[in-house]
Amino acid sequence: MEEPLAAQLEWWGNSNICLRFDVQLVIEEAGAELVARGALKALAGSASAEAWELLNGMSPYFRLVFEDGSVFEVEVQRLAAQGCSRLAECDVQRFRHVEMSVPVL
Repeated sequence: MEEPLAAQLEWWGNSNICLRFDVQLVIEEAGAELVARGALKALAGSASAEAWELLNGMSPYFRLVFEDGSVFEVEVQRLAAQGCSRLAECDVQRFRHVEMSVPVL
């Protein structure tokens, strides 16, 4: 298994307001695709959990930013039945899915 990568999900309200959520991801090859699994850090039972839910309701579009400067525009899709969210890269030619365990409030 690969080592987890640190990244942040950024939600931009406007050019001056950015809220960030720390994530840990493990990226693996699955045939011709890359599949990533991860988790939001320090979310359960915190003010961040409320902010996460509020922001997803306002706009599900975030930037996934890695420590090396790589940036991906993603859409967060809530999967309430599984108690997690899926991230899909906003690219008309392909989608990458990131499974994240996010407690449903």
